[in-house]
Amino acid sequence: MSMNIMIAGCSKDERDRIEAAVRAAFNGRPDEEPWNVSLVNIANQWSIDIDGPEPQFKGMSLVTPTADLTTSLQKALRDAAPAGNGASPAPAENATAPAPNGREAPAAPAGAHKERYGARNAPRHSKSSSTGSRVSPRNSVR
Repeated sequence: MSMNIMIAGCSKDERDRIEAAVRAAFNGRPDEEPWNVSLVNIANQWSIDIDGPEPQFKGMSLVTPTADLTTSLQKALRDAAPAGNGASPAPAENATAPAPNGREAPAAPAGAHKERYGARNAPRHSKSSSTGSRVSPRNSVR
């Protein structure tokens, strides 16, 4: 298996044990799959970021205690598996996610982002045809 494992925040001995636990969690995956797994030890637990070969495995993150590392990784991989494997389907690309306060965020009208921020791409200075001087909208009287 093409697996890059990056581990930070632990001793060399613990690093070897953690790497073995990660590899055990991925046991049974096809050898040709590329995986990047980044683990950072923070306050007796591991913050883990995973990037795998398929869209549902891109940008996965979890936090788990050392004792549950292999089990937590296996569960995360199983939960992210395609819908044909019994897992819930991934949300559609245009689905709206709930706002942090738990309320559903209102959908913006199509093109709203372009209309609101499109002026940033417009030229800020224009040449005056008679004097050749530049006039900046920021310096004009409002």
